[in-house]
Amino acid sequence: MVTGTNAFANASLILNKISSVLSILSFIISVTTIAAGYAGYRYITSPQFEAMMMEKVMEGVSKILPNQIDKKMPKVTGPMLPL
Repeated sequence: MVTGTNAFANASLILNKISSVLSILSFIISVTTIAAGYAGYRYITSPQFEAMMMEKVMEGVSKILPNQIDKKMPKVTGPMLPL
């Protein structure tokens, strides 16, 4: 059994190693988060993403629009108004 100064030195060495590993992991997580955020921002602001979103929106609108026009257009019109 280790006692006295040797026990304190051993515990200090173990805590130092744990602290070093945790700081390295924290750095890796921080860099990964920043890189993912930058890549996501670049993707969302790209012209390809804009074109893809416009295509999806136009598909949805083209399915809805013909039905709405038929509902709004009158079937019969009245006589022409005098000028």
